Amino acid sequence: MKPLVSILIPAFNMERWISETLQSAVAQTWARKEIIVVDDGSTDRTAEVARRLDSSEVTVISTANQGVAAARNFALQLSKGDYIQWLDADDLLAPDKIERQLEALPGTGGRRILLSSPWAYFYYRIRRARFIQNSLCQDLSPVEWLLRKLGENLHMQTATWLTSRELAEAAGPWDTRLAFDDDGEYFARVLLASEGTRFVPESGVFYRMSGPNRVSYIGGSNKKKVSLLLSMKLHIQYLRSLEDSARVRKACLTYLQTWYENFCPERPDLVAELQSLAAELDGRLEMPHLRWKYAWMRPITGRGVATFAQRVLPQWKSSMLREWDRLMYGFESRQGVNNQAKPAGRVAQVPREFENVLVSILIPAYNAEKWIAEAIRSALAQTWKRKEIIVVDDGSTDQTLAIARQFESESVRIVGLQHQGAAATRNHALQLSHGDYIQWLDADDLLAPDKIERQLAGLRPGDGGRTLLSSPWAYFYYRTHRAQFVPTSLWQDLSPVEWLLRKMGENLHMQPATWLTSRELAKAAGMWDTRLLSDDDGEYFGRVLLASTGTRFVPGARVFYRVTSSNRLSHVGASDKKKDALILSMKLHIKYLRSLETSDRVRKACFAYLQTWFLVFYPERPDLVKELQELAAQLQGRLEVPRLRWKYAWMKPVLGWKAAKWAQRVFPLMRISLVTDWDRAMYKLEARNRPDGRGGDAMNAIQLN
Repeated sequence: MKPLVSILIPAFNMERWISETLQSAVAQTWARKEIIVVDDGSTDRTAEVARRLDSSEVTVISTANQGVAAARNFALQLSKGDYIQWLDADDLLAPDKIERQLEALPGTGGRRILLSSPWAYFYYRIRRARFIQNSLCQDLSPVEWLLRKLGENLHMQTATWLTSRELAEAAGPWDTRLAFDDDGEYFARVLLASEGTRFVPESGVFYRMSGPNRVSYIGGSNKKKVSLLLSMKLHIQYLRSLEDSARVRKACLTYLQTWYENFCPERPDLVAELQSLAAELDGRLEMPHLRWKYAWMRPITGRGVATFAQRVLPQWKSSMLREWDRLMYGFESRQGVNNQAKPAGRVAQVPREFENVLVSILIPAYNAEKWIAEAIRSALAQTWKRKEIIVVDDGSTDQTLAIARQFESESVRIVGLQHQGAAATRNHALQLSHGDYIQWLDADDLLAPDKIERQLAGLRPGDGGRTLLSSPWAYFYYRTHRAQFVPTSLWQDLSPVEWLLRKMGENLHMQPATWLTSRELAKAAGMWDTRLLSDDDGEYFGRVLLASTGTRFVPGARVFYRVTSSNRLSHVGASDKKKDALILSMKLHIKYLRSLETSDRVRKACFAYLQTWFLVFYPERPDLVKELQELAAQLQGRLEVPRLRWKYAWMKPVLGWKAAKWAQRVFPLMRISLVTDWDRAMYKLEARNRPDGRGGDAMNAIQLN
């Protein structure tokens, strides 16, 4: 018999939201469930609204006001379920949340496994919700989970968890002393009793930003500050009971420093306690820094007023955003827009013959200190379990190698080399790898968490190792939620000749990370060509295509390609070395396509390819211009003098060809630089207004489905 799930909803003065929350619980696709609402002495009509829902699955109990922890304990005592799903009275579950999590359990039941899921915050419109992606969104042991929570100031919302009755009994009741962070402390105890977390990316929870009266808001409440300090002491006790090491002490000290500003300077008694805790961890807490937009107030108004402004003004801003979202929600509702929670997109079943393949995620890196951490987290967050991650640093002169080494573990290998170039670095990574499939990832790009799993699920029984898997990709600067996926004619299943025809004839391309390549194909293609400083990826995957039976495009898998400065390897610019490399790559492309088919359509595609790129060489490199004309003659054509785009063509008679061409090359790069700076500023602004108060990665905005 399938297990019974108890959905427990404590509620206090939630008449505005309780109906939606209950409907979210009733709508769960898991059939065997009971729903218990405990109204904690509400002074509004919460209990009355809850009782209106006509369902035999729902029980509504009213009690005198005792606090949220006591209400939760009472609900737990009333429940009979084998599994417990907690749900705050203003939050929502995706309809298949519970079913997805229970499906992820091993056949033996896994009663000591704590199930977690993604979560997104919203005001009114669920379709605008953004899913949080951080280093807790993966399978972790109790000690690793607590290390990340404390050391990186992360958290998971209460409703993300699905807890077995066995774990709930082992953890004990909720701590009624805590008026703040009672959920964090409770689930830390659940973690201690567990074997670890099982993260289920296909499930989902929607966390409503309902205002500063929410239980999770501290504000100036002394009672909540005392509760927070108690919770912090307990968190540190729990983590140190699992492991007492330098990294644990460092994480605990970071945890204390992060929350220090909530006590300083208003509560000197609690500040003294925090300093005593820091001393036990061989450290001392520094005076908290005000954020730059409030720091200027300190010499004028004093620290107390500046701290008050830093605490209150973001709440005012959040209140305005909430009101705007409410207005838009009402407008969209009248227009018939659906703002209900939807089931997560399902990942198809991976064929049995591919269920246990090892995937090698290979990350070549050179002077990528700004991005390497996000790229590695993107690799670690992959839902495909059997993976190895190899980062090869190509003699970086910045902190790339040092930052990468912070992630070194059994599944992450970091190697440093002398500078040899991107192709040589990739070859070294490939030689070190053991995977059945190869996932290339540049050090500034990102993968959606289920990218690899979705591509492997796109394989069919009997495909073998000659199918080349591809996926959609989008440009972004800093904010991945602003990335736009623009389909091209390459975004479909194609034979090698059809793929190369479209690439060359229409001047299209796919980013390296879009491909998932079998070891068999990688061996057949050979090594990356170290002669190529430009388009080495295009040439390499041209050879991979020749060895394949064709491409299999998987639309659900996604890649995020970061637009950075013009020193990116893919930018030719005025470099003679890159121009020499580009013409070599072009010759090889034409050779590969003509080895598959010699026809009029192939000659036309190759000629169009030469004409498209002719401007890069003309008129500065007459030697290469001559080579290109000879290639065109072999294709029964002659290249025309390149035309400048209209917005630069007027410069030619005034300033000359070279100056006009320079403007056409440089001005778009200047525009990109301005757009990048703007996006960075908006990214930082949005990061400061995240509900968890952290800056975070670009990965935080990637939705899982």
